[in-house]
Amino acid sequence: MIQHLVTTVALELGGIDILVNHAVNSVPGTFLELSDETWMNHINVNIIGYVRSAHEVIPHMIRRWWAYHQHRRDGGTSGRTSHH
Repeated sequence: MIQHLVTTVALELGGIDILVNHAVNSVPGTFLELSDETWMNHINVNIIGYVRSAHEVIPHMIRRWWAYHQHRRDGGTSGRTSHH
């Protein structure tokens, strides 16, 4: 699901410049009241979700950064037509 979303955004918008990870899953209860299942769900959303998102987005950001700097180094002759 994340891969599809990232690919779609990159294609439709011409790249990705920034990632804001703001998914949060919070369940009321004390440490001792929460089950292992609840903790695993919390970890999957709040940590693993961030990792998965970054894993998919960072390669797009690196390509965009590299293309931008190649364009600048080449004096604008590398064929990049972005708004940067």
